[in-house]
Amino acid sequence: MKNSRRFVPRFPILAAAIAVAALLGVGRLDAQVPAPQPDSAEKPKGDAEITVATADGRKFATCTVYARNRSFQLATADEKSLATGLPAEERIAFTADARVGDGESAVRYVGTAEASVDVGKIKKVKITLKPIKDIDSYCRECHPTKGQKITRGQIMRDLHVSGKPLEGRYLDQVKARNAKVEQLRREGKPADEPILLEERIVKVAGKGVKKQFYTCESCHTLHLVTPFRKYARAEYSSKSDLCLGCHY
Repeated sequence: MKNSRRFVPRFPILAAAIAVAALLGVGRLDAQVPAPQPDSAEKPKGDAEITVATADGRKFATCTVYARNRSFQLATADEKSLATGLPAEERIAFTADARVGDGESAVRYVGTAEASVDVGKIKKVKITLKPIKDIDSYCRECHPTKGQKITRGQIMRDLHVSGKPLEGRYLDQVKARNAKVEQLRREGKPADEPILLEERIVKVAGKGVKKQFYTCESCHTLHLVTPFRKYARAEYSSKSDLCLGCHY
């Protein structure tokens, strides 16, 4: 998209809303982005005791567990993480992301378990990890794309394409955006989540070449609640910071 092209809203009300958003700095990196808010005090609460294990019995080197708006680090499968004060009677997607093996040979394992907690009780939640080819294929198991069959309980993913290499100025823009995010965090200022890219080796003229791919995880967290809808890493409405990470 060339900078000389102007975005002209078709409707006056929409134009006014966008103008107000621009004045307030909505979706920009220098805006005061709110931190994830704790669950409302009025809601009944419960706790969850989370354990993680791999389906093939292999030991993981590192593991992060996401439980609504908080995360935990596990070193071994014998550890348990206790997530307290979760909203009761609400289905929660508990997700674990681990690495098995060392260095470049490490394999990524991911697992998700849905459960609801009971008021004043501790719900035991077990997450079983399995090796994944890439995060896009894993996400599609529960979030099918257009044209795929949807079964009960599944939620169709948004229609933005993913699983493609990011190159040229787009890659430069993402690097610049993430550098700004990191700078804001070092200064102790509110900041969006960084856009994540996934390194993959692809064949080019018969040779293996490393390329950076944008994936579902580039724009969405692994079920970690953020101030934005759909687990987004930043606001992604028209002209928002998340979209401008790639599209100028």
